[in-house]
Amino acid sequence: MELSSWNAQTIRACVDGYENALPEGAWPNWVLGNHDRSRIATRIGRKQSRVAQLLLLTLRGTPTCYYGDELGMQDVHVPLEMMHDPQGKDNPLHSRDPQRSPMQWNNEDSAGFCAPGVVPWLPLAEDYQQCNVEVEQKEEHSHLLAVRTLLSLRRSIPALNIGTYESIELNSKECFGYVREHEGKRYLIVLNFSDQEQSLSLPFKEGVVVFSTHLNHTGSIELADFVLPGNEGYVFEIV
Repeated sequence: MELSSWNAQTIRACVDGYENALPEGAWPNWVLGNHDRSRIATRIGRKQSRVAQLLLLTLRGTPTCYYGDELGMQDVHVPLEMMHDPQGKDNPLHSRDPQRSPMQWNNEDSAGFCAPGVVPWLPLAEDYQQCNVEVEQKEEHSHLLAVRTLLSLRRSIPALNIGTYESIELNSKECFGYVREHEGKRYLIVLNFSDQEQSLSLPFKEGVVVFSTHLNHTGSIELADFVLPGNEGYVFEIV
């Protein structure tokens, strides 16, 4: 989806429409990016891209993550003389090379993508020394650790893996909320698609924080009058 389409109401309509169109027993597949599309962190911003990963990894169905999105990688400027994409050589504005830059493994030459001294086929991002696997796996609140935490939760909590999906009505048009449930265990996911905090009156009394996009919140929270920070999302176990 383009930036103009990245809002809570459009995303909810897309998810609900897909779910309602599926026949009984069918299994959805969700994709936010690929080698033909500008990276999600470029389209919606790196801060909001954490919300996107939370959405991707808590919806019912199979998530597909394009390499580097788990780091928050963004498109890279590629000079015309370095382009390989045929359609980019004809028209640089249509090049798909910016989203195909080398995976950023570490802060060494070539970002660890090539052997020392070997020049990669496309340029590296200017921030590759800060945005790479080696750095982010050591940072307490990094984008990579947030994604890894979500994957671990998805594997360990049946409701987030094979549970049912049901969207809920919220009093803020900037937010999207839904419940995943399996064998009586319910988990509420709320996402703020704006950069401003939103006051929510959630249809539950209390929830235990299982995950927050910046990995900095824990414990029980009263949900009837909950303030969701901008560019943030939460997973609550309903109690």
